[in-house]
Amino acid sequence: MKDDAIVKISDVSFRYNGEPAISNINLEIKRGEFLGIIGPNGSGKTTLLKIMLGLLKPQKGYVQLFGQDINSFKDWSKIGYVPQKAGSDVTNFPISVEEVVGMGGADHETITNSLVKVEMAEHRKRLFRELSGGQQQRVFIARALAPKPELLILDEPTVGVDINSQTKFYQLLRDLNRNLKLTLALVSHDIDVVAHEVGEIACINCKLVCHGKPKDILKSNFMEKLYGKELRFVLHGH
Repeated sequence: MKDDAIVKISDVSFRYNGEPAISNINLEIKRGEFLGIIGPNGSGKTTLLKIMLGLLKPQKGYVQLFGQDINSFKDWSKIGYVPQKAGSDVTNFPISVEEVVGMGGADHETITNSLVKVEMAEHRKRLFRELSGGQQQRVFIARALAPKPELLILDEPTVGVDINSQTKFYQLLRDLNRNLKLTLALVSHDIDVVAHEVGEIACINCKLVCHGKPKDILKSNFMEKLYGKELRFVLHGH
């Protein structure tokens, strides 16, 4: 049977200046999954993400992408990435929405198709800096979708996005996951929101504290272990 894990993280550790950022992490992301990677600030979430993207090399353990060791993996077009504060490099320039999406060399048809997927085609001629935070994030997702990736990774994608736009944004992600069969991994500290939007949660606080279905995790004491006893978590109906 074909292995459906497209990311395998095995016993991975990383230190900054001798201080552990993540320790002995074992985690798989399966094809078609919508995974939320959550944890407090400074818990190692972004470090783990950078290791998955090949931006950092683990000091212990190994990573496989699409069945290949990350050190020999070449087909990076299979992975789309929307970094934290992605708009900071273009908001000061008079660049249009379609120019942002085409930064990776996408042709006109690909740009159009990508903008349609994120419901931003009608804004293609507008200046990027004129858009709301939520609209800008949609444009960056369109840019990441242009190479037709199989996995999309997002780092704190709703920072600077208002609450109403966040709801629509997560609906967009669910639609991409469901309709395009796109595998999603989202890093966030916003536990309450993420827990109601994703299919799986991985809780990181240097170590992998928990991994499973949101309802199972929220009914357990894992959140207390992750954030401390002061956390009072309310699981609202969806």
